[in-house]
Amino acid sequence: MSYKFAGVFGVVLLGLSVACGSEPAGGPRASELEPIEQGRRYVESPEFRRGILEASLENPDNLYSRTRLAHYATGAPDSWDALPVRRPSASPVTTADFGSFDTFGRREPTGAPASDPWSAEWTHDGLIALGERAFYTYPLRVDGRLAPVVESRENAERAGFWVDEEGRVGGVVAEWLDNGTEMAAWTCSTCHASVREGGGPLVSGRSNASLDAGELYRLGGIEGTLAEGWRPGQLDPSQDATDNPTKIPDLRAVRYQSHLHAAASVANSLMALTVRIETLLIVSQNATARPPRQLAFAMAYYLWNLPVTKREQASEQAGEAGRALFETNCSRCHHTDGSVAEPVDYRLVGTDPAAALSPARTTGRYRIPSLAGVGDRPYLLHDASVRSLDAFLDPERPATVPGHPFGLDLSAEERRALIGFLHTLPLD
Repeated sequence: MSYKFAGVFGVVLLGLSVACGSEPAGGPRASELEPIEQGRRYVESPEFRRGILEASLENPDNLYSRTRLAHYATGAPDSWDALPVRRPSASPVTTADFGSFDTFGRREPTGAPASDPWSAEWTHDGLIALGERAFYTYPLRVDGRLAPVVESRENAERAGFWVDEEGRVGGVVAEWLDNGTEMAAWTCSTCHASVREGGGPLVSGRSNASLDAGELYRLGGIEGTLAEGWRPGQLDPSQDATDNPTKIPDLRAVRYQSHLHAAASVANSLMALTVRIETLLIVSQNATARPPRQLAFAMAYYLWNLPVTKREQASEQAGEAGRALFETNCSRCHHTDGSVAEPVDYRLVGTDPAAALSPARTTGRYRIPSLAGVGDRPYLLHDASVRSLDAFLDPERPATVPGHPFGLDLSAEERRALIGFLHTLPLD
């Protein structure tokens, strides 16, 4: 039997956009509104939401686009707008909870359901607080496969689930169900937050490159999964019949990216990201419920405002030589302010084409990633096939990981200078 790790793991391959190609009809253009006013309009206007969706889809004929065009803000009786709003009660799972769940990831409630935390004032601080709360505690989906993770710290670490300084376990929460039990559930932070090697505080948006889907299945006694062939830090968010895992993306560069998804299937903006998050949360519930829309906007707003900091220990390594090498070898696609050029044909990149040609998200192109914070990313390339900047610019790398030959003809001294400069990005 074969399984795919999909749906719930499709949280955002993120990026920045200028105004989308065409703008929503009915009222001011999205790009003419202040961010919070965009959020209000998104909540209030189906026409606005529909316009954002249509403007953002790069290939309306792939499965991802067809599904959303058929159901999102259509005005029809089966529109996702008609779904009940989901306001679950959930609390973080901590190391103190190990052993309290059964083999299906369930347990008896440890108290009464919490009050509804899924709304806030329409202010910057209120939305950031709501977005952070949703990122860490709004359940994507309950999942019995999490049972081994909440059994012991050893299992959690084997499967690559982080444990932070507060004892929280991999962004897993206990969701209160209608039948009076609690069950372990994923959140966005399971994949998109991590603790750096060697310890320290949890970093929001930093990809969890240790998450090992294959090991999670093995701990649960499930054999013959596609995930057995995946590397840590890889998941397959595409809902198709092919095996095309991509890396868990770093979300700290969201505002710099031009497109979402490795295949550049969604032109990005704050509002396109909001619609992406809302539809992800709907699909993760098998289209049986939708999230509060203020929550979806708040999560996008929170991610859009995540800080991207340079590596302090590398800040003195770069000089004019590194910058000059960057301008000569990299600036056609990547820019020092974090912005990027338009997506390119997958054949130009030369890496594994599976994600670009996925039946679910195909565009025949790969997005160009922002290099903001690249020195603190656990893996590089869309499929997490390269471990570090040093390995990426190693002239021997194409023998094992083909593609992206740019910069490989530099001397060892030039590579060191360029890598030192890359570690300082962004420069703000």
